[in-house]
Amino acid sequence: MRPIYLSVAFPSDVFKYSRVKALLTNMVTLEDLAKKEYEVEGRRLKPTKVWKVQPKGRKGFVMALFKTPDGKTVRKVIAKVDEQGNIIT
Repeated sequence: MRPIYLSVAFPSDVFKYSRVKALLTNMVTLEDLAKKEYEVEGRRLKPTKVWKVQPKGRKGFVMALFKTPDGKTVRKVIAKVDEQGNIIT
């Protein structure tokens, strides 16, 4: 019996392709991390900005900015990134 291959291509829209790839492989995306709430200074907050920091060929991390109700801005590492760029929660 021959194997069935699933091919998905969105050449005009890289975001859609990466989102479909993430759904098919059960990978976590930055968009998924931005929707979650995190414990910051004793409160449950959603991040205002999320980005990946990864030096070439090394493990990295996902950083997030949070705005507290008293107006303070706090940075926090919310996930780790492996050498290939996959997010590890």
